Amino acid sequence: MNAIESVKKGFEAAKNLVPLMVVVGIFNLVSGGIMLAILGAAPSPEKIADVSAGVGVVLFLVSLCWIFLEGGVFSAMVSTIKTGEFDSENFISDCASFFLRLLGLSLLSILIAGGILLFGLFISGIFLSIGGGNNPFFGVIGMIFMFITIILFFLVLMPLAFGQYMMIIKDGKIVATIKDSFAVFKKYWGRIVLMLALLMLIFIGLILALNLISWILGKLIPVGLIFGIINVVFRSSVNAFGTIFIGCTMLIMLLSLITNQDNPDNSKPQVEKKLESFGDIDTEIE
Repeated sequence: MNAIESVKKGFEAAKNLVPLMVVVGIFNLVSGGIMLAILGAAPSPEKIADVSAGVGVVLFLVSLCWIFLEGGVFSAMVSTIKTGEFDSENFISDCASFFLRLLGLSLLSILIAGGILLFGLFISGIFLSIGGGNNPFFGVIGMIFMFITIILFFLVLMPLAFGQYMMIIKDGKIVATIKDSFAVFKKYWGRIVLMLALLMLIFIGLILALNLISWILGKLIPVGLIFGIINVVFRSSVNAFGTIFIGCTMLIMLLSLITNQDNPDNSKPQVEKKLESFGDIDTEIE
């Protein structure tokens, strides 16, 4: 399956997951409402500075709550993609089952990607400081090292970005999930990079559209509580669809690639056949 097909199938799958969109939308609405209550509709820089500690605590708690929900949301996506029917029976148990593993995966991913970036920038900064405008050679070395660091950072970040989906698909442990993610990325990096690029373009388009609509609303409605509520509701709804659509796209692509990887005889896997129309997907994953 190529990147464009996975995006199309992701959109088709998302249309069958309205209940999940409602769950994610309510989560976004509650978290957005809390931020609106703290900051207001149009906070000034002084206001943001005054409540920055409280905002940090809220964002931390919201992140923990979302990681808890991810297990149930993504498990329901996988189940729906495989069977064609939405089943919420195990939603809460899946949330609890994956919470600590997804939390550990998130922390380890941040540590790996952040460590590479900080180390590379530190070394390049040393070379740039030694150059100091007086020694072009060290300045060039520093710039080259910075460029290599940024490239390496993104190459590491991409497989880490779909680690959460890989964990749900394989019900894996933290380290095993990271290994599986890098193995799949190494073998199918072209399709994955193209898929991520397409999703990034779609995401940027959504952000621009949201900002444009918010700007128009700001011109039509006086900035205040009513404007803030409308803005939060609208953004929560669009973000909910985006979350489910992107998740379905990633999962469908990974299910297809993993099935290909698990069929060394190169015979056409059934996942490819069944994805021709959204429905059952047979993935024999150990």
